[in-house]
Amino acid sequence: MDRRDATRKCAEWKHKFKGARTELQQVKMRLNVETDRADRAERDKLRSDAENALLRQALEDEREARLKSDDRSARLARRVKELEKINKIHDNAHTPSSKMTYTQKMIAAKKNRDRPKSGRKQGAQKGHPGKTSKPEPTEFEEHTMSECPNCGSDSIKNTGQKTRNVTESPPPAKPVTTRHTINVYECCRCGQKGMEPDAGLPSAGELGRNACGRVVSNFDDRLTHRMNARRMGRDGLTVSVGTVSNVLARTGRNMKPFVEAMILVMQRAGVLHIDETSFKLIHVPYL
Repeated sequence: MDRRDATRKCAEWKHKFKGARTELQQVKMRLNVETDRADRAERDKLRSDAENALLRQALEDEREARLKSDDRSARLARRVKELEKINKIHDNAHTPSSKMTYTQKMIAAKKNRDRPKSGRKQGAQKGHPGKTSKPEPTEFEEHTMSECPNCGSDSIKNTGQKTRNVTESPPPAKPVTTRHTINVYECCRCGQKGMEPDAGLPSAGELGRNACGRVVSNFDDRLTHRMNARRMGRDGLTVSVGTVSNVLARTGRNMKPFVEAMILVMQRAGVLHIDETSFKLIHVPYL
């Protein structure tokens, strides 16, 4: 091999070496890029795992707080039901003692014993205005003495006066049965027959208006038909349960136009008035 061929061969190997070095640099660069990409992906994965763990922990904490809140709400609801039951049993004046257990009776008795005593007697106190009506007197009667009740002497003198009102109800009147003879007349001109339009008689039945009014008054006092007939019998008027029922039915039919007119007035009214009966729920007044 001459010198020229050796130079050419050396140049070719130099060119190949340069190309190999360039390719090696490119491979190193690609390897560095892939390494950076892998590191970045690993870092992103670690960051994502950490964020997911934090989210899972936050969700778990929220779930536990919700469970605690639900449990507290359930306990409060159970407590409300217990208090409502206690209020219904203990704080209701209409609840009989038969609805209370032995323990509840003992607790109520202890509360009554521990209540401070006022030192006053039961019932209305002195100075109470009272509820008994005091009507004005319509009749006057004066009581005098002519002799001493002790020795019988007629030498006495008046030293003072005092007044006292006594209200007395008259004895129940005995029922009076009247036979009414109702004449029927015929007009000589037109031939129309008729009788007195209003003779003061009820529309049907053998009880007068006052007797029917007493039956309705007894019904207004919440008496049953049988008790109503019994009370009428004590007053001297013997009636049957069927008669009481018929009287109340006729009264209801006669009152129907008035009831319908009252319903019409109530339907047209802007505001309906109701009673102001109040009640308490767990010691809180309503209405």
